[in-house]
Amino acid sequence: MFRIAIVDDDPGDAAALQQYIAAYAQDKAAMRRAPLAAHTLRVFASGDEFLASFPAEYDAVFLDIDMPGTSGMRAAQLLRKDNNDAAIIFVTNMAKYALAGYSVRALDFIVKPVSYRDFALKFAKVIEYCRRNASRTIALRPGESEQVNVESADILYIEVIQHYLLYHMANGDCHRVRGTIGEAEARLAPYAFARASKSFLVNLRHVRSITGQAVDVGGETVYIGRTKRDAFLSAFGRYVGGFR
Repeated sequence: MFRIAIVDDDPGDAAALQQYIAAYAQDKAAMRRAPLAAHTLRVFASGDEFLASFPAEYDAVFLDIDMPGTSGMRAAQLLRKDNNDAAIIFVTNMAKYALAGYSVRALDFIVKPVSYRDFALKFAKVIEYCRRNASRTIALRPGESEQVNVESADILYIEVIQHYLLYHMANGDCHRVRGTIGEAEARLAPYAFARASKSFLVNLRHVRSITGQAVDVGGETVYIGRTKRDAFLSAFGRYVGGFR
């Protein structure tokens, strides 16, 4: 189920977004490009009302920035502490505020008054972003009689040493299984992984920064191979931009 929240103190603006979501679901061309699955939609008249709904989880949040009480920016900061992966889209009548969205890793912004055409383009980006951020349970077999199930979203990176793969996890665990990096890359292709070098496959959702040849992946450093650098940076750019 795709979970959407609209947070806007202007009832007319909130109603317009609701209508556009309904129109998108009936738009055959848009649905071919980025299909909207079964979904739920909640509307909040303030940032405080939105925050009071926690621990509810949302896949996409349309946030007005300028609201009485808790601002949309503050609500986004608190949301990031609770839900690291939600797609945040700021809806604002002041484009200058959009730059501040990078501090909370907002996926995009829409300037009011919102047109359906602009909304549909941004909404398709949101759907694609959420699709790629979906997690999948991966079965690993460290031994013939042993199986460990992990979530693809919890993998920081995969390292190959000789004929073994080391799955480095966000919780600090490391699972050692026999296999090739090519097999792992094919298996995880739908879940935003990219080759940093011949020996490392990185989960792009955990990349914090890239400095020169070094990538900070969840607090650990992985180095980019010279021949893989352009492709890796391109993959990361598409991921951050919400595209494949």
